[in-house]
Amino acid sequence: MKTSKKIFFAMHGITRDNRSSDDTFDEELKHLGYNKNNEDFINNKIRDYAQTQNDEELSIKGVYQSIFLGKQLIQKHCEIQRIYCANHKRCLQTAQIVAKTIGYDVEIILDSRLNARFYSQVAEQILERYSEMCYGKLPKSLRYTRCLRLYSVSASKFGVEAKNDFYSRLNSFFNDKKIQFDNSLIISGRDVWDFIKAQNYHCTFEGSNVKDLKRGQLAFVDFSYNKEQSCSKEQGRHF
Repeated sequence: MKTSKKIFFAMHGITRDNRSSDDTFDEELKHLGYNKNNEDFINNKIRDYAQTQNDEELSIKGVYQSIFLGKQLIQKHCEIQRIYCANHKRCLQTAQIVAKTIGYDVEIILDSRLNARFYSQVAEQILERYSEMCYGKLPKSLRYTRCLRLYSVSASKFGVEAKNDFYSRLNSFFNDKKIQFDNSLIISGRDVWDFIKAQNYHCTFEGSNVKDLKRGQLAFVDFSYNKEQSCSKEQGRHF
């Protein structure tokens, strides 16, 4: 990319409250009123399906994580004008909560190119069963990857979007000249964040003790700057 493209990025809030890896900002969420023991507000049963893929709504913790994203934008005096959002319910809900929290009109633009890598329901069931059996202690994405390698089958045969196709549509978005990156926020999922890291773009986020971006945390990404061009270690510094 030759032109300067700098944009905020955040992952959508969680959809299930039992993900221990997302506990980093629990103390901050408590200041907003979140109580993980209040089961009356936890809804794990609402499920919807889009293109045969599970499209989950935010849990109560995910709602508070989204509020926290908006609060961070306010604290940093970042007046974003638009939010580019993956076409998933969990992402749209996150975007709507962020927009409501910051308290002024923000355009929310849905773009399916930002969607998570596609796994059909059948692929989810098969991979979940065998990957849990073989690699239960690993994160879900790593379990799936190793399971596919173990059985030596192509992703498409399992009803999984090919990685090259996934990367191709993400590159289509980030190279789209119609996208107005300045003063904008992207809300998508973990695998889109993994793509950004894989491309070695310059990313900064707060928290020197945090090695990777967490739910409820903002990242600032410069798509015109490849971090391999610099000897300095910028990740984890305040932006």
